[in-house]
Amino acid sequence: MPQPSYAYAVARLRVLEARLLPREKLMQIVDAQDAAEALRILVEGGIGGALQVASAHEYEALLREDLLETRELIRAITPEPQTTARFFYQYDCQNLKILFKLRALGREDGEEMLSPLGEIAPEELLRKVREKDYKELPGAIAQGCAGIENMLLEAAVDPQRLSAILDRAYFATALEGLKKGFLRDYFTAWIDLINIRTVLRLRRAGGDRAALEQLTIPGGGESEQTLARALEESDEGLIQLWQFRPFGPVVVGGIEALQQTGTLAGYERAMDDYLMALAREGKGELMSIRPILGYWLAKESQNRQLRQIMIGKLNGIAPDAIRERLRETYG
Repeated sequence: MPQPSYAYAVARLRVLEARLLPREKLMQIVDAQDAAEALRILVEGGIGGALQVASAHEYEALLREDLLETRELIRAITPEPQTTARFFYQYDCQNLKILFKLRALGREDGEEMLSPLGEIAPEELLRKVREKDYKELPGAIAQGCAGIENMLLEAAVDPQRLSAILDRAYFATALEGLKKGFLRDYFTAWIDLINIRTVLRLRRAGGDRAALEQLTIPGGGESEQTLARALEESDEGLIQLWQFRPFGPVVVGGIEALQQTGTLAGYERAMDDYLMALAREGKGELMSIRPILGYWLAKESQNRQLRQIMIGKLNGIAPDAIRERLRETYG
């Protein structure tokens, strides 16, 4: 393989972008007669490569293989491995969440639940958690693990707080050393939208500022004071507070959907669409990392959408109900 370069990487991915499933193909899968037919269309679309499965219930193996192949390709062709790793570390933190929760339950199994998509091999993370040895992990993640160890010594596990510690560790790792530019803007927007979602959840659950301080993620554009104020605001007050931000339509639409449905599904869909639009902005660049990151984010999004569709087909959910949950595509 040639030495990694922007020109080579972008040229490779331009070919692969054409194989991303367009919205029309997703709709075809949604409208399939049953899960078996949905799986057939999915396989015909190239998902999972040469991997074969016996039934629609094994769709997850195809999705995992498809994303793993993409991760391996990007690691092979990226001219900036430290930059692409910022996106892969989230899978290491997800794996750590699983391992800590299992350990708190007194279980030593669960390796099959771990994702292979991170920067660190699942078996190595398993060893680290068993041995409580985190010194070789990135600094913020190692500190997060040490904090969880202290929490486990002091009290029963709070799964929400445990997850928040590792979410903070992930974003601290992702933001490390970043100055102005696309990556900083993308992660800042992502953090802001997660923190606003936390505010919306706590408002409905009657949460207080102490809970907010434990669950929000530093590094966003919205200050702690603004988020604390939002916790006390009415729906109309929240709209006035954030409607003129770049992500304002996400908040406005999300609150309106929350009022109508009682769930945050509409907000989360709008959030994902907003982040995809940010990723899509760099699609046409030729000599930068942005098309490489955009392709990875597109594959991640496609993977999540296909999972939603297959779960819906296997559970007999009406096509219209599945369709309402789908996100915008990268194309």
